[in-house]
Amino acid sequence: MSCPLCASTSIHERHQVKTYTYMTCRACGVSFIAPFPTASQIEAWYSSKDYFALDEGNTGYTDYMALESGLQRTFVRRNRLLGDARFWNGKKLLEIGCAFGFYADALKPIPNLEYTGIDLNGHAIDVLKQKGFRGIHGDINSIPAKPDYDIAAFFDVLEHVPDPSVFLQAIHARLKDDGQLLFTTPSTRSFLAGISGPKWVSYIVPHHILLYEPTGLTRLLKASGFARVRILTDFQWVSLSFLNERVANLVGAFKGLTRHFKAMEDKGKGILVPVTNGQMLVIAGKN
Repeated sequence: MSCPLCASTSIHERHQVKTYTYMTCRACGVSFIAPFPTASQIEAWYSSKDYFALDEGNTGYTDYMALESGLQRTFVRRNRLLGDARFWNGKKLLEIGCAFGFYADALKPIPNLEYTGIDLNGHAIDVLKQKGFRGIHGDINSIPAKPDYDIAAFFDVLEHVPDPSVFLQAIHARLKDDGQLLFTTPSTRSFLAGISGPKWVSYIVPHHILLYEPTGLTRLLKASGFARVRILTDFQWVSLSFLNERVANLVGAFKGLTRHFKAMEDKGKGILVPVTNGQMLVIAGKN
């Protein structure tokens, strides 16, 4: 067995998760799932209408729609790291893996911002278009390979991509010379990953196929043409029911509280709290 990223055979077992094994490459630092999925398997997963509503433990998304309010607030915080309203005004932005357009919703108040979202999931693109946003069903190669965008953004996407070098180089080709890249991906060096062991929430099998640590991710970005790489600890606003559900996976005694918090939220009394989610928030420039 060799590393799917750098082809090194210097690898070791990291964690067993269900019927899968996460291996870590000593050469480049990436962790990858074994057995590694085929291209046809990956296409089938993300084209399914049910992908965003799967509820099988570490599979897909428990209920993507339930994350909407927290994600809206999270996106606003992330955007501020690139700049204030003057920075965003008049920009042309491409979001890869746009899902149902929650990020697009958060961008609505920005004047003169031109948004385009792409996703492999046709149902998600239909929802995005129904909201009035420009959406394209496909992958990054569905966008003409010319430097047309000021900002490229993607959240919780890179860990799903089987060939990240090709993916990042394709994005690089579609950014203007002063273009910016903004994205998140789980960190295997995060505190949450360390204390969770094989129960880490980002061990989503079989969909999270490549997981990164900061040093290796920086090397990957620079090799793909990006510069001025900044990696920050990401925080996400989540409901108490969502947070408790994750905690209960580690400490079973908390399971009963999830139902209580969901009942509060159904009555409009839900509370959003900021938590470190074990992810890296990455900002990089084209040149």
